[in-house]
Amino acid sequence: MLTPLVGLLIFVLLYLISTLLYPGGSTYDPSTAGFDWLQNYWCDLTCLVAKNGTPNTARPVALAAMITLCSSLAVFWFLLPTLFQNKPQYQVIRYTGILSMAIAVFMFTGYHDTVIHLGGLLAGVALVLTFVGLYEHSYYRLFWSGCVASS
Repeated sequence: MLTPLVGLLIFVLLYLISTLLYPGGSTYDPSTAGFDWLQNYWCDLTCLVAKNGTPNTARPVALAAMITLCSSLAVFWFLLPTLFQNKPQYQVIRYTGILSMAIAVFMFTGYHDTVIHLGGLLAGVALVLTFVGLYEHSYYRLFWSGCVASS
C-alpha cells in the first residue's frame, strides 16, 4: 500500500509551505524574519504565536502536516508486521508504532516534552524490533540502509 509514501510526500509539501508562512523569530534571535532552517525548530511552526511575538500564520498548515505525518506513519507501523509474516513477536511493532504516532500528534500542546519522551520511547521500541525483524528475515539491504539512515 502506498499510503505511507503518499502521506510522507504530502507532509514534506505542507512542511515547506508552513516554513514560507512562518512570520519569524527564533529562540536565538526573535527579530529574524521568516523561518530560519538553522535556528528554528519544527515545533516553532506549530505554536500559536511566532517567536517574534506575532500571530503564527504557519500554524494551521503545520498542524495539517503533523497530522498527515503521524497518520501516515501509523499506517506504516500497522502494515510493517506483514513483512515478517505477522509473527506474534512482531505485533509489538504495530502497537508501539501506532501508539507512538497517536501520542506524537500532540507535540504542539503544552505537554511537548512529555510527548517527545513517551512517543520517542515507543517509537524506539518499534524501530529496534523492526531492525531485528529485517535482519532475521534476511532483508539485509533494508537493514543496513536503516542503520545508515538512523546513525
